[in-house]
Amino acid sequence: IICIPHLSTTTSTTLHTPSMKRSRPEEEEDPDMEVDQSDDSSSDNELELMGEEEDEIQVDFEVNEPNFDMDYHGIETFTQQFLNGDAFEYTPLVELLLGDEEKKLVNPLTSVVKVPYDQVTAEPEEGDEVDLRDWNWNEDTYGVVSLLPFSQKSVKKHVGKWLQESCTKTGGESLGNRMKNLVEGKSGELGLLVNMHVVNLPFELSAKLHENLWDEYREQVDKQQIKLFQNIVMISTVYEPRKKKKSTKKKYANSKSIFPKFEESFYAKFATFQHRYSLESSEYFANNEVSMIDKTTGDRYGLIMVIPVAEVPNILKEMNAALTQPTPKDNKQKK
Repeated sequence: IICIPHLSTTTSTTLHTPSMKRSRPEEEEDPDMEVDQSDDSSSDNELELMGEEEDEIQVDFEVNEPNFDMDYHGIETFTQQFLNGDAFEYTPLVELLLGDEEKKLVNPLTSVVKVPYDQVTAEPEEGDEVDLRDWNWNEDTYGVVSLLPFSQKSVKKHVGKWLQESCTKTGGESLGNRMKNLVEGKSGELGLLVNMHVVNLPFELSAKLHENLWDEYREQVDKQQIKLFQNIVMISTVYEPRKKKKSTKKKYANSKSIFPKFEESFYAKFATFQHRYSLESSEYFANNEVSMIDKTTGDRYGLIMVIPVAEVPNILKEMNAALTQPTPKDNKQKK
Protein backbone atom coordinates (compact mmCIF):
# COMPACT_ATOMS: atom_id res chain seq x y z
CA ILE A 1 0.00 0.00 0.00
CA ILE A 2 1.35 3.42 -0.96
CA CYS A 3 0.67 6.29 1.40
CA ILE A 4 1.23 9.99 0.78
CA PRO A 5 4.17 11.28 2.89
CA HIS A 6 3.00 13.26 5.93
CA LEU A 7 -0.64 12.53 5.07
CA SER A 8 -1.71 9.55 7.15
CA THR A 9 -4.71 7.47 6.25
CA THR A 10 -6.65 9.07 9.11
CA THR A 11 -5.81 12.67 8.29
CA SER A 12 -8.61 15.09 7.46
CA THR A 13 -7.66 16.67 4.14
CA THR A 14 -8.69 19.99 2.64
CA LEU A 15 -9.22 19.59 -1.10
CA HIS A 16 -8.69 22.37 -3.61
CA THR A 17 -10.36 22.20 -7.02
CA PRO A 18 -8.68 19.38 -8.97
CA SER A 19 -7.56 20.10 -12.53
CA MET A 20 -9.27 17.31 -14.46
CA LYS A 21 -7.80 15.75 -17.57
CA ARG A 22 -10.37 17.40 -19.81
CA SER A 23 -11.80 20.79 -19.03
CA ARG A 24 -15.55 21.17 -18.87
CA PRO A 25 -17.89 23.51 -16.93
CA GLU A 26 -17.79 22.62 -13.27
CA GLU A 27 -19.39 24.05 -10.19
CA GLU A 28 -17.03 25.90 -7.90
CA GLU A 29 -15.88 23.87 -4.96
CA ASP A 30 -15.54 25.24 -1.47
CA PRO A 31 -11.80 25.27 -0.73
CA ASP A 32 -12.57 24.76 2.94
CA MET A 33 -14.76 21.72 2.36
CA GLU A 34 -13.78 18.86 4.63
CA VAL A 35 -13.34 15.39 3.25
CA ASP A 36 -16.06 12.92 4.21
CA GLN A 37 -15.71 9.30 3.20
CA SER A 38 -18.76 7.85 4.94
CA ASP A 39 -22.51 7.61 4.39
CA ASP A 40 -25.38 7.31 6.83
CA SER A 41 -25.38 3.53 6.72
CA SER A 42 -21.73 3.03 7.59
CA SER A 43 -20.58 6.22 9.30
CA ASP A 44 -20.80 4.79 12.80
CA ASN A 45 -18.74 1.75 11.83
CA GLU A 46 -16.18 3.83 9.99
CA LEU A 47 -15.76 6.20 12.90
CA GLU A 48 -15.25 3.21 15.15
CA LEU A 49 -12.49 1.80 12.96
CA MET A 50 -10.78 5.06 12.07
CA GLY A 51 -8.17 6.60 14.32
CA GLU A 52 -8.42 9.91 16.09
CA GLU A 53 -8.81 13.00 13.93
CA GLU A 54 -5.50 14.66 13.06
CA ASP A 55 -4.49 18.06 11.77
CA GLU A 56 -5.74 19.13 8.36
CA ILE A 57 -3.27 19.23 5.49
CA GLN A 58 -4.00 21.02 2.24
CA VAL A 59 -3.11 19.03 -0.85
CA ASP A 60 -3.76 19.97 -4.47
CA PHE A 61 -4.07 17.13 -6.98
CA GLU A 62 -3.57 17.15 -10.73
CA VAL A 63 -5.32 14.64 -12.98
CA ASN A 64 -3.94 14.11 -16.47
CA GLU A 65 -3.75 11.62 -19.29
CA PRO A 66 -0.89 9.10 -18.95
CA ASN A 67 2.67 9.95 -19.93
CA PHE A 68 4.66 7.08 -21.46
CA ASP A 69 8.00 8.34 -20.08
CA MET A 70 6.98 9.41 -16.58
CA ASP A 71 4.02 7.25 -15.56
CA TYR A 72 5.06 3.68 -16.34
CA HIS A 73 6.59 2.83 -12.95
CA GLY A 74 3.85 4.59 -10.99
CA ILE A 75 1.11 2.69 -12.82
CA GLU A 76 3.15 -0.51 -12.53
CA THR A 77 3.34 -0.17 -8.74
CA PHE A 78 -0.44 0.03 -8.42
CA THR A 79 -1.11 -2.69 -11.01
CA GLN A 80 1.03 -5.22 -9.13
CA GLN A 81 -1.56 -5.05 -6.34
CA PHE A 82 -4.61 -5.04 -8.63
CA LEU A 83 -5.74 -8.63 -7.96
CA ASN A 84 -5.81 -8.11 -4.19
CA GLY A 85 -2.16 -9.05 -3.89
CA ASP A 86 -2.25 -12.23 -6.01
CA ALA A 87 0.68 -12.53 -8.41
CA PHE A 88 -0.06 -12.25 -12.14
CA GLU A 89 1.53 -11.07 -15.39
CA TYR A 90 0.73 -7.38 -14.95
CA THR A 91 3.02 -5.83 -17.59
CA PRO A 92 0.46 -6.14 -20.46
CA LEU A 93 -2.12 -4.43 -18.26
CA VAL A 94 0.26 -1.55 -17.54
CA GLU A 95 0.87 -1.11 -21.25
CA LEU A 96 -2.88 -1.07 -22.00
CA LEU A 97 -3.46 1.55 -19.31
CA LEU A 98 -0.79 3.76 -20.88
CA GLY A 99 -1.90 3.29 -24.48
CA ASP A 100 -0.11 2.47 -27.74
CA GLU A 101 3.43 3.73 -27.21
CA GLU A 102 4.56 2.76 -30.70
CA LYS A 103 1.90 4.99 -32.24
CA LYS A 104 2.22 7.57 -29.43
CA LEU A 105 -1.50 7.25 -28.69
CA VAL A 106 -2.34 7.44 -24.99
CA ASN A 107 -5.33 5.56 -23.61
CA PRO A 108 -8.11 8.21 -23.61
CA LEU A 109 -9.92 6.46 -20.75
CA THR A 110 -6.97 6.49 -18.34
CA SER A 111 -6.53 9.28 -15.79
CA VAL A 112 -3.42 9.57 -13.61
CA VAL A 113 -3.46 11.41 -10.27
CA LYS A 114 -0.40 13.36 -9.14
CA VAL A 115 0.54 16.21 -6.80
CA PRO A 116 2.02 19.39 -8.33
CA TYR A 117 5.75 19.70 -7.74
CA ASP A 118 5.52 23.32 -6.58
CA GLN A 119 3.72 22.26 -3.39
CA VAL A 120 7.02 21.29 -1.82
CA THR A 121 7.95 24.66 -0.38
CA ALA A 122 8.33 24.11 3.35
CA GLU A 123 11.33 22.68 5.13
CA PRO A 124 10.63 19.30 6.78
CA GLU A 125 9.95 19.49 10.49
CA GLU A 126 12.08 17.75 13.06
CA GLY A 127 10.98 14.15 13.51
CA ASP A 128 9.55 13.77 9.99
CA GLU A 129 9.80 10.14 8.87
CA VAL A 130 10.17 11.13 5.20
CA ASP A 131 12.18 14.09 3.95
CA LEU A 132 9.96 15.96 1.50
CA ARG A 133 13.01 16.80 -0.55
CA ASP A 134 13.59 13.09 -1.18
CA TRP A 135 10.05 12.52 -2.49
CA ASN A 136 9.67 12.71 -6.25
CA TRP A 137 6.50 14.78 -6.44
CA ASN A 138 6.92 15.25 -10.18
CA GLU A 139 6.79 11.55 -11.05
CA ASP A 140 5.17 9.59 -8.23
CA THR A 141 1.62 8.47 -8.91
CA TYR A 142 -1.23 8.62 -6.40
CA GLY A 143 -3.95 6.97 -8.43
CA VAL A 144 -5.01 5.49 -11.76
CA VAL A 145 -8.59 5.13 -13.05
CA SER A 146 -9.55 3.56 -16.37
CA LEU A 147 -11.76 1.15 -18.30
CA LEU A 148 -10.37 -1.79 -20.27
CA PRO A 149 -12.28 -4.20 -22.54
CA PHE A 150 -12.13 -7.95 -21.96
CA SER A 151 -12.03 -8.26 -25.73
CA GLN A 152 -8.35 -7.38 -25.33
CA LYS A 153 -6.52 -10.71 -25.23
CA SER A 154 -4.22 -9.71 -22.38
CA VAL A 155 -7.16 -8.62 -20.18
CA LYS A 156 -9.04 -11.86 -20.81
CA LYS A 157 -5.90 -13.99 -20.43
CA HIS A 158 -4.55 -12.56 -17.20
CA VAL A 159 -7.47 -10.90 -15.38
CA GLY A 160 -10.26 -13.06 -16.83
CA LYS A 161 -8.43 -16.25 -15.96
CA TRP A 162 -7.86 -15.04 -12.39
CA LEU A 163 -11.54 -14.10 -12.01
CA GLN A 164 -12.68 -17.53 -13.11
CA GLU A 165 -10.15 -19.38 -10.95
CA SER A 166 -10.80 -17.19 -7.92
CA CYS A 167 -14.58 -17.64 -8.15
CA THR A 168 -14.17 -21.41 -8.60
CA LYS A 169 -11.70 -21.75 -5.73
CA THR A 170 -13.65 -19.72 -3.20
CA GLY A 171 -17.23 -20.09 -4.48
CA GLY A 172 -17.46 -23.41 -6.29
CA GLU A 173 -17.57 -24.66 -9.88
CA SER A 174 -21.01 -23.19 -10.63
CA LEU A 175 -19.86 -19.68 -9.69
CA GLY A 176 -16.64 -20.15 -11.66
CA ASN A 177 -18.59 -21.16 -14.78
CA ARG A 178 -20.85 -18.14 -14.39
CA MET A 179 -17.84 -15.85 -14.32
CA LYS A 180 -16.30 -17.70 -17.28
CA ASN A 181 -19.42 -17.02 -19.36
CA LEU A 182 -19.26 -13.34 -18.46
CA VAL A 183 -15.56 -13.06 -19.36
CA GLU A 184 -16.13 -14.84 -22.68
CA GLY A 185 -18.81 -12.30 -23.60
CA LYS A 186 -21.76 -14.67 -23.56
CA SER A 187 -23.76 -12.02 -21.70
CA GLY A 188 -22.58 -9.14 -23.90
CA GLU A 189 -19.46 -7.02 -23.99
CA LEU A 190 -17.65 -6.88 -20.64
CA GLY A 191 -15.39 -4.11 -19.37
CA LEU A 192 -12.89 -3.98 -16.52
CA LEU A 193 -13.15 -0.96 -14.23
CA VAL A 194 -9.67 -0.13 -12.95
CA ASN A 195 -9.86 1.93 -9.76
CA MET A 196 -6.44 2.12 -8.11
CA HIS A 197 -5.38 4.91 -5.76
CA VAL A 198 -4.00 5.62 -2.30
CA VAL A 199 -6.60 4.83 0.35
CA ASN A 200 -6.67 8.41 1.65
CA LEU A 201 -7.53 10.04 -1.67
CA PRO A 202 -10.40 12.47 -0.93
CA PHE A 203 -13.84 11.27 -2.00
CA GLU A 204 -14.46 14.66 -3.64
CA LEU A 205 -11.68 13.84 -6.08
CA SER A 206 -12.43 10.13 -6.61
CA ALA A 207 -16.08 10.97 -7.39
CA LYS A 208 -14.91 13.50 -10.00
CA LEU A 209 -12.54 10.91 -11.46
CA HIS A 210 -15.42 8.50 -12.06
CA GLU A 211 -17.66 11.19 -13.48
CA ASN A 212 -14.86 12.16 -15.86
CA LEU A 213 -14.20 8.52 -16.78
CA TRP A 214 -17.77 7.84 -17.84
CA ASP A 215 -17.95 11.10 -19.80
CA GLU A 216 -14.87 9.96 -21.72
CA TYR A 217 -16.31 6.49 -22.19
CA ARG A 218 -19.51 7.84 -23.76
CA GLU A 219 -17.43 10.05 -26.03
CA GLN A 220 -15.33 7.09 -27.20
CA VAL A 221 -18.46 5.00 -27.80
CA ASP A 222 -19.97 7.82 -29.88
CA LYS A 223 -16.76 7.93 -31.92
CA GLN A 224 -16.94 4.12 -32.29
CA GLN A 225 -13.47 3.84 -30.78
CA ILE A 226 -14.69 1.37 -28.17
CA LYS A 227 -17.58 -1.09 -28.01
CA LEU A 228 -20.54 -0.47 -25.75
CA PHE A 229 -20.21 -2.57 -22.60
CA GLN A 230 -23.20 -4.42 -21.20
CA ASN A 231 -21.50 -4.97 -17.84
CA ILE A 232 -18.31 -4.05 -16.03
CA VAL A 233 -16.28 -5.98 -13.48
CA MET A 234 -14.80 -4.31 -10.39
CA ILE A 235 -12.32 -5.95 -8.02
CA SER A 236 -12.57 -4.41 -4.57
CA THR A 237 -11.65 -4.86 -0.92
CA VAL A 238 -14.09 -4.51 1.98
CA TYR A 239 -13.96 -4.77 5.74
CA GLU A 240 -16.73 -6.21 7.86
CA PRO A 241 -17.16 -5.15 11.50
CA ARG A 242 -16.46 -8.18 13.65
CA LYS A 243 -19.48 -9.39 15.60
CA LYS A 244 -19.00 -10.96 19.01
CA LYS A 245 -20.08 -14.61 19.27
CA LYS A 246 -21.67 -14.43 15.86
CA SER A 247 -20.39 -15.44 12.44
CA THR A 248 -21.71 -14.54 9.01
CA LYS A 249 -21.76 -16.65 5.89
CA LYS A 250 -22.91 -13.89 3.60
CA LYS A 251 -21.01 -13.68 0.34
CA TYR A 252 -21.92 -10.14 -0.54
CA ALA A 253 -21.31 -6.63 0.75
CA ASN A 254 -24.01 -5.02 2.87
CA SER A 255 -24.84 -1.63 4.40
CA LYS A 256 -22.33 -2.21 7.20
CA SER A 257 -19.47 -3.10 4.87
CA ILE A 258 -16.60 -0.61 4.97
CA PHE A 259 -14.96 0.25 1.66
CA PRO A 260 -11.45 1.78 1.96
CA LYS A 261 -12.23 3.34 -1.44
CA PHE A 262 -15.60 4.86 -0.59
CA GLU A 263 -16.75 5.36 -4.19
CA GLU A 264 -16.75 1.59 -4.70
CA SER A 265 -19.64 1.24 -2.23
CA PHE A 266 -21.92 2.95 -4.77
CA TYR A 267 -21.07 0.40 -7.44
CA ALA A 268 -21.76 -2.40 -4.94
CA LYS A 269 -25.31 -1.12 -4.42
CA PHE A 270 -26.14 -1.70 -8.10
CA ALA A 271 -24.15 -4.90 -8.67
CA THR A 272 -26.04 -7.88 -10.09
CA PHE A 273 -23.20 -10.25 -9.17
CA GLN A 274 -21.14 -10.14 -5.98
CA HIS A 275 -18.69 -12.68 -4.62
CA ARG A 276 -16.92 -12.03 -1.35
CA TYR A 277 -13.99 -14.13 -0.14
CA SER A 278 -11.66 -13.92 2.84
CA LEU A 279 -8.26 -12.23 2.55
CA GLU A 280 -7.20 -12.99 6.11
CA SER A 281 -4.72 -15.61 4.91
CA SER A 282 -3.32 -13.36 2.18
CA GLU A 283 0.45 -13.05 2.59
CA TYR A 284 0.38 -9.71 0.77
CA PHE A 285 -2.15 -8.10 3.09
CA ALA A 286 -0.47 -9.60 6.13
CA ASN A 287 2.68 -7.66 5.20
CA ASN A 288 0.92 -4.50 3.93
CA GLU A 289 -1.68 -3.65 6.54
CA VAL A 290 -3.93 -0.69 5.71
CA SER A 291 -3.40 1.55 8.73
CA MET A 292 -6.84 3.21 8.49
CA ILE A 293 -8.52 -0.06 9.49
CA ASP A 294 -8.05 -1.68 12.89
CA LYS A 295 -7.67 -5.36 12.00
CA THR A 296 -8.74 -6.38 15.52
CA THR A 297 -12.29 -5.10 14.90
CA GLY A 298 -12.79 -5.80 11.21
CA ASP A 299 -12.36 -8.78 8.87
CA ARG A 300 -10.84 -8.24 5.43
CA TYR A 301 -12.48 -9.59 2.29
CA GLY A 302 -11.94 -9.46 -1.44
CA LEU A 303 -15.04 -8.53 -3.43
CA ILE A 304 -15.69 -9.26 -7.10
CA MET A 305 -18.63 -7.31 -8.54
CA VAL A 306 -20.42 -7.20 -11.89
CA ILE A 307 -22.38 -4.01 -12.56
CA PRO A 308 -24.66 -3.25 -15.53
CA VAL A 309 -23.44 -0.18 -17.41
CA ALA A 310 -27.07 0.95 -17.60
CA GLU A 311 -26.86 1.62 -13.85
CA VAL A 312 -23.89 4.01 -14.12
CA PRO A 313 -26.07 7.17 -14.27
CA ASN A 314 -27.71 6.10 -10.99
CA ILE A 315 -24.31 5.37 -9.44
CA LEU A 316 -22.96 8.79 -10.37
CA LYS A 317 -26.16 10.45 -9.17
CA GLU A 318 -25.79 8.88 -5.74
CA MET A 319 -22.11 9.81 -5.58
CA ASN A 320 -22.95 13.44 -6.28
CA ALA A 321 -25.71 13.35 -3.68
CA ALA A 322 -23.25 12.02 -1.10
CA LEU A 323 -20.96 14.99 -1.77
CA THR A 324 -23.67 17.36 -0.56
CA GLN A 325 -24.46 15.46 2.63
CA PRO A 326 -23.35 17.17 5.86
CA THR A 327 -20.36 15.64 7.63
CA PRO A 328 -20.65 14.31 11.20
CA LYS A 329 -18.78 17.42 12.34
CA ASP A 330 -21.34 19.67 10.63
CA ASN A 331 -24.17 17.83 12.39
CA LYS A 332 -22.55 18.40 15.78
CA GLN A 333 -22.19 22.12 15.07
CA LYS A 334 -25.91 22.38 14.19
CA LYS A 335 -26.84 20.82 17.53
